[in-house]
Amino acid sequence: MRFLQLLPEGLSTEARADTQAATFTTALRALRALPPVQAIFEAPSGDPTSVLVARSRGAIGLVVGAGATHPDDAGGVAGYCRAHAGCTVRVVTADEVRALGP
Repeated sequence: MRFLQLLPEGLSTEARADTQAATFTTALRALRALPPVQAIFEAPSGDPTSVLVARSRGAIGLVVGAGATHPDDAGGVAGYCRAHAGCTVRVVTADEVRALGP
């Protein structure tokens, strides 16, 4: 399983570390109810649509967070991924992530 957190170009080292820590914490919450699996955590920079669609090739599934500006995922990164990904795309909302608990 691979977790990606796309970071904007030019992010400071401290902000990058904080974002990576938050991604790691969220991923661990999602994994805690599952049997042990190998997981890879990455925080590349770049255009989210290009990176995610490229990484979806050969994947079984892609989970994308619904953005605040496009909560229904129409027109946002999630919508683009649904239209162009090489695998099934599941869009999760912030409420679904919060429901995972601390």
